[in-house]
Amino acid sequence: MLSREFLIERGYCCGHGCLMCPYEPKHQKGNKTMSNPFWGDENKEGWYHIRARDMGIYKPNGKVIEFWLWGDSEVHIKELLSIKGVKDIEWIRKEEPPFTEI
Repeated sequence: MLSREFLIERGYCCGHGCLMCPYEPKHQKGNKTMSNPFWGDENKEGWYHIRARDMGIYKPNGKVIEFWLWGDSEVHIKELLSIKGVKDIEWIRKEEPPFTEI
């Protein structure tokens, strides 16, 4: 059995029905949309770590970047990304960023 961490690091779903599949919807080959690993935290404000394509740079194809946003929920973050023209979201993770550590 492949670990959830391995499957996340691979970055996409293989479509083979892995038990620990971290993508949503599950078992769809090529899918890069991560399910939320923080069950119950979906509607809590906090920092979200994101990897997605910013269409505002390196036009016309954009550039895949990792960045942080503060938001009320994962839905709120997705709304912000849509407004800003960010596409091809590989993952959104609710976690503490390294720059908040003292």
